[in-house]
Amino acid sequence: MKASWLIAPMLALALSGATDRAAWAEADQSSQDLCAVPDDLMDERSPLLFASAVLKHDRKLVIVAVGSASTLGVGNTSPAAAWPARLRAALAKELPEREVTVHTVAARGMTAENAVRSLDKQVLPLKPSLVVWQAGTTEAARRVDPEEFGRWLQDGVDTLLAARIDVVLMDMQFSPRFIAAINYQPYLDAIVQVEQHRDLVRFQRFEVMRHWSETEQLAQGLPPDKPAALADRVHDCIGKLLGRMIAEALRQ
Repeated sequence: MKASWLIAPMLALALSGATDRAAWAEADQSSQDLCAVPDDLMDERSPLLFASAVLKHDRKLVIVAVGSASTLGVGNTSPAAAWPARLRAALAKELPEREVTVHTVAARGMTAENAVRSLDKQVLPLKPSLVVWQAGTTEAARRVDPEEFGRWLQDGVDTLLAARIDVVLMDMQFSPRFIAAINYQPYLDAIVQVEQHRDLVRFQRFEVMRHWSETEQLAQGLPPDKPAALADRVHDCIGKLLGRMIAEALRQ
């Protein structure tokens, strides 16, 4: 396997919480209502049994965020504004007496196949009890066979579950710019099939972002010529919603 896509693959986000708390305090306060989505997009009832057991035993939660460019924070003002860092900040509030660490294993153009091939050398050595896997964007853009994508996704999920690591699947971003040119549905269907086959937690990023796009709620108060500011707000809201979903799944 070529290693070119592995350049800067792991961005440790084991944040103390104090570093970014002040910078994000105002945004956190103002974005509570902006982040709202319909309840059915957050109706997740699958438990995170492995992570819950580890959390009860040593009060630590180690998460690895696996994905492509958006997981790295491409398009954001900084990596600290990307959803993995915002997830860590959200979970620090949801689980205040627990130690939460979030690592990122990601690269531009990462496919499910790339992700699976990275598990042994990059993900498992971090000893996570939970992996949040953002998948499908690259395959949809490249028009990869959806069945092939699904097979790699299933293989990776099975590998992680066999290692007693829970998996949260996150589907692709919604973009009005690309929705007419790219048929995302077969890839969304493949993710749902894997999710249902293994009773996983799934964060419906595509539908969540579609809702925000249609309501224009996240654009409130932002200048149209500052796309990075909007990206920061989107990722902050994703981190908050995902953190809430994970915290609720851990309590089941």
